[in-house]
Amino acid sequence: MMNKNSIYFASNVVKGRIAETLIEEMFKKSGYQVYRFGYERLLENVSQLKQEIIDSNTFERIRSIPDFLVVDLKGNIQLIEVKYRSSGEILPEELEKYAYFWEEARIILVTPKEPHFRISYINSFCKNGKLYSLEDDKFTEIHPDIIREFSKVVKRYFGKESGDREKIKQ
Repeated sequence: MMNKNSIYFASNVVKGRIAETLIEEMFKKSGYQVYRFGYERLLENVSQLKQEIIDSNTFERIRSIPDFLVVDLKGNIQLIEVKYRSSGEILPEELEKYAYFWEEARIILVTPKEPHFRISYINSFCKNGKLYSLEDDKFTEIHPDIIREFSKVVKRYFGKESGDREKIKQ
């Protein structure tokens, strides 16, 4: 039987996976090639090891591999780490290992609070604590209509009240 902590953890894992899927599909719909690139995807067997792995710089780098590698139509590559937070807030300290190992990576925060998709270079965010609306991002080309479409999905699955799902029109 699951205790409250196990249920809370499982719930957060599901929310995080939903957020990742939303970002993946949004980029695909915008013409990007999207490759799952995260620790859980690339090294599934390592992430499920029962034995203790000795903490090392190498292991921390592997654990902090960003979730996606995305390629635009011009061949430009971005590494994307996706986080979900119901509060709409994330602390720079939570991303320090990404900044250390993957300084070129970007963070996309998915949240039920508008704007639902916020982005920054992780290095910049760790220095200034600022995230920007995905719609205003100069380095990522996702049409505002696509962002609005996916914002409806965020509202549907992450709405504050359970009844929100039925209220939102598709």
